[in-house]
Amino acid sequence: MRIHHLSNSDVTTAPREMSLLAAAKLMRERHVGDVVVIEQRGAAQLPVGIVTDRDIVLGAIAQGIDDLAKVHVGDLAPSPCHVIGRDDRIENAIDIMQLHGVRRLPVVNDRGELEGIVTYDDVVSWMLSTLSSLSRSFTKQRRREEIRRP
Repeated sequence: MRIHHLSNSDVTTAPREMSLLAAAKLMRERHVGDVVVIEQRGAAQLPVGIVTDRDIVLGAIAQGIDDLAKVHVGDLAPSPCHVIGRDDRIENAIDIMQLHGVRRLPVVNDRGELEGIVTYDDVVSWMLSTLSSLSRSFTKQRRREEIRRP
């Protein structure tokens, strides 16, 4: 299966200059745990990082940063930003997530423009659905055998 079949196109984004405080408020409003940090080039949004709620807590608040309005998401976003192509296979996403220890991957088109996001939870849900479907096919096979060979 290709990533674009699994990814979510409703991505919460933030320009590099957005403050951590504004990003945290945006995450709360949108009920999400991350923002994809983007660089705007004309109409194109290019992902340059991801900042998660965990990054804000561990990378800023726990480090004693008192004024989250003075720190930008671009300062906290890990670099480089690991992305996946919309036409890549799910197995590629799993490999990238394992190799780099990330749970979210921005999905980009062939020009590097943001098209969506795929998460660890998306991949696990797909895997469980696939295994469930496979399990049902084995049950059907057994029933067919029982009918044919009572």
